[in-house]
Amino acid sequence: MNNQTPIHQLCIIDDHPILCEAITLLFSGQASFKPCLTAHSIAEAHSLAQENMIDVALVDIHLPDGNGISLVQHLKSTYPTIRVILFSALHEQVAAGWSLQCGADGMICKDAEPSMIVDVVLKALRGEPAFQPRAYRWLMNTLRGELSEGVARLSPRELIVFSRVGQGFNTKEIGLELEISPRTVETYHRNIREKLCLAHHDALIRAATLFVGYGGGHRQIDEEAQLLNDFEMLTLPEDRWNHQAHLTISFLYLSRFSYDRALKMISSGIKRLNHSYGKPNAYHETITIAYSKVMKSFLQQQPIWLTAKDFIEAHEHLVEPHLSLLQYYSEDLLFTQEARAKFIEPDIKALP
Repeated sequence: MNNQTPIHQLCIIDDHPILCEAITLLFSGQASFKPCLTAHSIAEAHSLAQENMIDVALVDIHLPDGNGISLVQHLKSTYPTIRVILFSALHEQVAAGWSLQCGADGMICKDAEPSMIVDVVLKALRGEPAFQPRAYRWLMNTLRGELSEGVARLSPRELIVFSRVGQGFNTKEIGLELEISPRTVETYHRNIREKLCLAHHDALIRAATLFVGYGGGHRQIDEEAQLLNDFEMLTLPEDRWNHQAHLTISFLYLSRFSYDRALKMISSGIKRLNHSYGKPNAYHETITIAYSKVMKSFLQQQPIWLTAKDFIEAHEHLVEPHLSLLQYYSEDLLFTQEARAKFIEPDIKALP
C-alpha cells in the first residue's frame, strides 16, 4: 500500500521574473511540491504544458503575447486535469466573476499574503473553489447573476479586447492575436461601448486605459470594500458614519444589484447600524430612496464607474441635499408642515 504524499507540479505563468522567483521560493518550502516551472509568455506556457505533467497553473491575465483568459480556456480544454488559477493585479471585484466565465478553478490577487497563495493553490488541487476569502462576496454576486453594471457586463471575449485596447494595441494587432478580422474587432468595440455607455472610441480608450492601469484605483476599491464590510458587520465607528459613507455604501450596492434589492440592503443596513449606536435612524427612508434614485439614474446612463470616489466626484451635486432630494419628495410631504417637521428637515439636518 502506497502512503506517499503526492508530489505536485506548479507552473507560474507571469511576465515578471521577480514575482515568479518569489512564488518559486514560497513553494520550495512545501514538501508536496516539485520545483516550480515558470513561463513568461503564452508561447512558453504552451511548450511547458506539452512537455510536462502540470497539476496546477497560476496564470496572469496580462501577458506580452496575449491574454491570460484565452490561455486559461486553452489549458482547460486541452489538459482537463490541470487546475488553473487566475493570478492578477486586478481587484477581485472585477476578476472573480471572469475567472468562472473563462473556466478557471479560482482566482487570487497578487497582493495576497504568501500563506493565502499557498492555501488557494491547495484548494484547487483538492477540487475546491480556489478563492481568497475577500473574493467570495463578488463570486457569490456573480453566481446570483447580479453583477450587471460596469465592466462586469463584458463577456470574457469582450474583456480580452477591452484589456488590449487599454494596453495600447490597435485594431489590426488585436485581430492578429485573436485570429479575427479588423472588422470583427470593431464590432467588439461597438458592443463594449454600448454595454459601458461610452459615446465614442476615444472614450473607450480612456476607460480601457483606466481599467488596465487602475490609475491608483486599486487602493480606493480596497478602502471601499473595507467600509462596506464594516457597515455590514456593524463595526463601523459612529464618527465614520457620515454623508460621504452613506453615498459610498449606496454606490456599492446600486452598482451591483437591481434597484429594489439594493434599496432593501441599504435601508436595512442603515437601520441595523443605527440601532447598534442606540439611536434613532439618522437617515430616514425618504432620503435613502431619493439618493438611490439619483444615483441609479446616473449609473444606468454611464455604468463604467469603478469606484464610488470617482463617481461621487463626477457628480458633485450629490453632496448638495437641496439640489438632489427635494424633487423626489411628494407634494404632500413638501407642503405639509407636519410632514416637513417629521421627515424632511431631520433628513437634511442629518447631512454633515
